[in-house]
Amino acid sequence: MTRSILMLFVVTPIFALAEGKMPFHFMKNDNVFQGIITIGFNTCQIDGDGPTGYNYIGALGGIGTNMKFSKNTSFSMELLYSMRGSVQRRILEKNPQEVFKISTDYIEVPLCLNIKYNKAIAISGGLSPGVLIRYKSVYQYYDYSGLPQNSYAPICLIVNPRKYDISAVGGIDYFIKEHFSIGARFLYSLIGIRPTCIGRSRARAQFHNMISFKLTYNISNK
Repeated sequence: MTRSILMLFVVTPIFALAEGKMPFHFMKNDNVFQGIITIGFNTCQIDGDGPTGYNYIGALGGIGTNMKFSKNTSFSMELLYSMRGSVQRRILEKNPQEVFKISTDYIEVPLCLNIKYNKAIAISGGLSPGVLIRYKSVYQYYDYSGLPQNSYAPICLIVNPRKYDISAVGGIDYFIKEHFSIGARFLYSLIGIRPTCIGRSRARAQFHNMISFKLTYNISNK
C-alpha cells in the first residue's frame, strides 16, 4: 500500500510532462539555477524488523540546487544528512518483551522532478541514493518478571545494514512566502537493507519507511 502511494507521487509529474501540460524547456533568464537550504526532521520505521509506527525521530538538513525548465517545472538535487532508524519502546505492563533502538545515519542525494501547480502548491517525485555513514543498535530483553536479562539480540537486529541505499521519494510543498516553503516527503527503500526478522513481519527484507517534515529556503538571483 505504501509503495503504491509513493509510486503515484513519483509518476504523476512524469505523466504531467508527457501529456504536455507543462512545457519542458530551459528558461532563458538568470534564474535557471536556485540554491536550496533544507532543515527538518524524520519520522521513521523499518519494515521487517517487527514494530510498527513512525516512532523513531531523527534530524534532517542540507543544501541543494534547483534547476528550472519552465515557470512551473524544475529538477532538484540535494545533499542531505538524514537520521533514520527504528525503535521498540518498553511497555511496562507487558512482559516478557524486547526493547531496542536502531540508528542509521545517511548522506542522501534526492533527485526529484518538481511540478508547481499554482503559486502555493508543488509536488515532487524521484529517487534518492544514500550512503550509510553511522550505524548503532541497542538491545535489551526483559523476562516475565520485568527484569532485564543478559541476552543476545536476534541476528536480524544486529547484522550490519547494507552500505548503500536507493529509495523512491514523493513529496508536497506549500509556499508560505516567495522563498520559503514547508513540506512533507515520503521515502521508501527499493532494496532491502538487511534480511527480515522471520516470524516478526511478512516483509521479504527490511526496508526504510520514512516521512520527513521540512522547511525549505529557496535562494534566487532576484
